Amino acid sequence: MFIWDDEYLNSHIPVLASSVMGYFNFNFLHNSFALCKMLRSNTRAIDYNKRFGYKICEGQEKEENQLYKLSREDYKTHATTGRSMLRKIYRDMDDSIVVELDEEDKANGVKEFIEKYYSKSSSENALVPIWVVQ
Repeated sequence: MFIWDDEYLNSHIPVLASSVMGYFNFNFLHNSFALCKMLRSNTRAIDYNKRFGYKICEGQEKEENQLYKLSREDYKTHATTGRSMLRKIYRDMDDSIVVELDEEDKANGVKEFIEKYYSKSSSENALVPIWVVQ
């Protein structure tokens, strides 16, 4: 995730994007981990990603472009971080993520795929319910 525009960099947008990407990666795609690379000198990005549970990979301490990993377990432990930050911004926010789909999404099967997945989803494997808005 690269956010270079200062208007967005210093806003809630990175938190929102990180929360949605993490949720999508672990609960929708069912991946067991996520990877990211950060410059060793980018302490702001490193601190930010550590809050979400990323840990530096073994042997990366002296690398200029360091590899970090977020496990499913660490994601579950730290997932509330992003939601708590967002709740401070959106005072009336519940734990919902709204996905808006357009006609193209209906035509190419994305809508059907999402609805099928979430109709089978239980509260155990989904941290945040998703409603599809047409």
